[in-house]
Amino acid sequence: MSINDNNVLVCHASRPINKGDTIYYNYTDPLKGTALRQQHLLIGKYFECKCSRCEDHTELGTYMSSAICPDCKTGYVSKSSDDDWTCSDCQKQFEHANIGHIVKCCTDKFDVINKKDEKELEEYIRHVSKVLAPNHYLLLDAMQRLAGVLRDAINREPHPTKKLMRRKIQLCHDLLPVLEKVLPGISRTKGRHYIGVTVKYAIKICT
Repeated sequence: MSINDNNVLVCHASRPINKGDTIYYNYTDPLKGTALRQQHLLIGKYFECKCSRCEDHTELGTYMSSAICPDCKTGYVSKSSDDDWTCSDCQKQFEHANIGHIVKCCTDKFDVINKKDEKELEEYIRHVSKVLAPNHYLLLDAMQRLAGVLRDAINREPHPTKKLMRRKIQLCHDLLPVLEKVLPGISRTKGRHYIGVTVKYAIKICT
């Protein structure tokens, strides 16, 4: 949704729509986990979503609400029912209270850190990456905020360091695959966070 120069609200399609296609629209934030999205929809829109992503405990293979398996350390533990979480590799099941406690601790920590501080965001990402799946929505949120902080720092500096630019570009590469799955087509999120800066400063690094 955008407002053009004539103050007219315009609805843009994020990808081509053919005649007869079903038109879909996000009523909630696609970068949140299923439980949060469904809670928001139930409270604000009064329905329980049954889309393909909400019905898939891996969230289209992104594992956006999953934790690293405490046992095998390689699989991702996803919520398979109201009371159980199951590992994608070793298939071991865990009680909701166990994995839920891990996610709550990570959520509480994210709520209190300074989200405009590069060091605090980097430290949060480093520590939380040890217990949550790489694409967990909390990590994605922290990475996007860090990308924004670095973007502002790069724009302020007349001669930003290559280390700073490389980190910014790395964040973009890490975010792109999951954004393509849960937010396909064109979007403000993709453009705002990395496209312009990536192209502009990738040239400088390569040269």
